[in-house]
Amino acid sequence: MTVDWTNSFAVFEQAAHDAAFADIIRQEAKRTILCPPDQATRVRWLIDQAGIADILTVVESQWVPAGTLLVVDQQAIEAEFQEDLRRPFRL
Repeated sequence: MTVDWTNSFAVFEQAAHDAAFADIIRQEAKRTILCPPDQATRVRWLIDQAGIADILTVVESQWVPAGTLLVVDQQAIEAEFQEDLRRPFRL
């Protein structure tokens, strides 16, 4: 029996590409959840149970109304802020 190692390498290369792509998606999917302080422990527990603690970060905020969760894309906010800094300032 002969093995086509070229094809085997292509399968390995595709798997490595897929893993890298999945890592990029997970990095870009990161979000911050703002919640009232009294709900933070439960929200963290739920996120841990779902196995997505590497994607979602819980931040307590006294300004979030009870029973409400705010999901924030901090990377998008930072990117927009950096873009605004590059724009010319006009009065």
